[in-house]
Amino acid sequence: TLTQLRRELARHSEKLAEVLDLFASPQIKNAATLVGNVANASPIGDTPPFLLALNAVVEILPRAGGKKRTRVPLDRFFVGYRKTKLKPGDVITAIEFDLPKKDEVFRFYKNSQRKDLDISCVNASIWLKRDSNGK
Repeated sequence: TLTQLRRELARHSEKLAEVLDLFASPQIKNAATLVGNVANASPIGDTPPFLLALNAVVEILPRAGGKKRTRVPLDRFFVGYRKTKLKPGDVITAIEFDLPKKDEVFRFYKNSQRKDLDISCVNASIWLKRDSNGK
């Protein structure tokens, strides 16, 4: 669930974990999953913007009798309005993404009419990596 994901992310990056505080009620986060939010392919989904910034990859298992699992970068997973690379019967088995290191800066911004529990107007993710001079 998104609640479990937030706990895991907090062990690595509190700023990244805080992204999950910006959307959905506790009741929804206790039932909803990252995979479900991505597979839904909604243009107003909250998780794809930060996953795109973190170089996410979707692992797909074709329906029974299909080939082995394939890995698709998230920026190629969405192919149109509410359309993905998934074929009928396919299952997303994993979503992998990079975690910011301690010396890197990751931020996620959500703009909506209300502060909480509202559909986003605009989302933005930023992942800054510093050079050897700290810039």
